[in-house]
Amino acid sequence: VFQLYDTYGFPLDLTATVAKENNVIFDVEKVEALMNEQRIRSGAGFSWKHNDADGLNNLESLDGRSTFSGYESIEEPDVLITSCCEISGKSWITIDPCPFYPEGGGQISDTGTLTDVDTGEIFQVKQCTRLSGDRIALMLDHPVNVGKRVSACVNQEKRHGSSIHHTATHLLNAGLRKYVNGAIVQAGSLVTSDKLRFDFTHSKPLTHEMVSQIEGYINSLSIQQLPVYTTIMSLEQAKEANAMMLFGEKYENTVRVVGVGQRANPESLELCGGTHVSTLAPLFPFKIVSETSAASGTRRIEAVAGISALRWLEDKQRHLEKICTNLNVNPDEAVEMVLKMKTKLRQQEKELLVLKTTDVIGSGGNSVSIGNVCVHVIDPPENTTKKAFAKIIQSYANSKREGAPESWHFVKCGNLLACTVDPFNPDVKAGVVSAHAGKMLRALFEEIGGKGGGNDTFAQGILENANLNSNEIAHAAKEIIE
Repeated sequence: VFQLYDTYGFPLDLTATVAKENNVIFDVEKVEALMNEQRIRSGAGFSWKHNDADGLNNLESLDGRSTFSGYESIEEPDVLITSCCEISGKSWITIDPCPFYPEGGGQISDTGTLTDVDTGEIFQVKQCTRLSGDRIALMLDHPVNVGKRVSACVNQEKRHGSSIHHTATHLLNAGLRKYVNGAIVQAGSLVTSDKLRFDFTHSKPLTHEMVSQIEGYINSLSIQQLPVYTTIMSLEQAKEANAMMLFGEKYENTVRVVGVGQRANPESLELCGGTHVSTLAPLFPFKIVSETSAASGTRRIEAVAGISALRWLEDKQRHLEKICTNLNVNPDEAVEMVLKMKTKLRQQEKELLVLKTTDVIGSGGNSVSIGNVCVHVIDPPENTTKKAFAKIIQSYANSKREGAPESWHFVKCGNLLACTVDPFNPDVKAGVVSAHAGKMLRALFEEIGGKGGGNDTFAQGILENANLNSNEIAHAAKEIIE
C-alpha cells in the first residue's frame, strides 16, 4: 500500500476504498509510520511538534483559558492573561480571547504585540504554539503577570502574507491534480509569510508546459477575484462533498472546510484550520520558483504569490538589467547574445585544448620502456580544468599507442595514471589480463595501490602514492603480463 502511494502516487484513500470493496485489510498504522519516516527523510515533514530539548512539553502546565478568535479579527482591545510560566528562560502565557494563530497545518505562527491597557507597556509576541484542548501558548520577550488586561495585535503584514500563501497552496494542489495527475497526493507543506513549499507524490519532474499551465490557472483565477469561503460541517458531509483531506490525519466529527470559487462547483475544497484571504485577488501574481526532487517518488515545489512574487520578479528584473548593461544589449537581445557568447567560448575552449594537447605531445615527456611496457611521465598542464586535463591525457596516450601499437602504454601525470593498448593487435603480449586496458589498470593498482578503471582501449585512475617512479610502475606492469 505504501509503495503504491510513495512510488506511483496512487491515492491512499482510493486504495482504502478498493481494499474495502475486495475485503482486503491493511495495516493503516504501519502505512502512517512509513509515511512519517519518508517525510522526515525528505524534509517534507516539517515538524511543529515540541521536543524535549526545548522543554516545551512543560507548556501543558499553562491551564488558563485561550479561545482562538483570529479567524474573525487580528486585534482584541481587551484580553485577559489567564496563565503564565517560564521555560528555558522564556516567558509563556495564555490569553483569552486569543487572535494569534499557532503554528499548524504547515503554516507558521503569528507574531505581534500585547499592550498593557493601564501602563501602555508593550510585550512582543515571538511565537505561538498549540496546546491540548485547542489552547494557544504565546512566547513573550519578557514576563507579565497573570490577571493583567492587555490589548492584542497580530502582525498584519505577516498574517496577510501567510494567508495569501496558504490559499495559494490549496490552488497549487488543485492545479497539480488538474494539469499533472489527478491521483497526486500531498506529502507535506510549509506556508510562511513570503513563500510556500509543497511536496507531492509524483515520479518525475514537471515539464515546462505543466508549470506554465499551473501558473496560468492560478493567475487566471486570481484576476477573476474568486471568493474564498469557509464552512463548518460534519466530517461525513465533508466526505460527501469530496473535500480534500490528508490520509492519516485524525479529524473531529465537526470540521472546517475551505473552498475557493463558486460553492456549487468550487475550484478547491479542503479541510483546513489555517488562515486564508477572502478573495483570490491578493494572490496575483503567482510564480513557481523551483520544482525539484524531495525524495524517491516525491517532488517539491516552491512558489511565491502577491507582493512576494512581485519582489521576486523585481529582483530577477534587476539581474537582467545588470546582464544587459554588461553585454551592452537590450533585454530582448540578451538571450541571443548569451547563446552566441556560449558558442564562441566553447569553440575557444576546443582550440585551447588542441594547443595544450599539441604542446604536451610535442614535449615528449620522460619515458621508460621494459619489453613491451612503456611508461611516460608528463608535467600537469597549467590553468587547465579537470575535464580538459583528462582529455589531454587521453589524447597524449592515444598518440603513444598509435606510434607503437604493439606495446602497453602508461601515462603518469602527478597522481593520475592512464593505461592504453590496442586490443586487436596480435603482437601485444597480455598475459592473464588479456589485451584490455581496464583489466590491466585494475590489476596494476592491486599491486602498487590506486583506484580506477576503463574500457578495453583506455583506462585511468588515481595512484595512492604519487611519488612512484616510472621504473617501479613499468616493472609491476611487466610482472603482470608475464
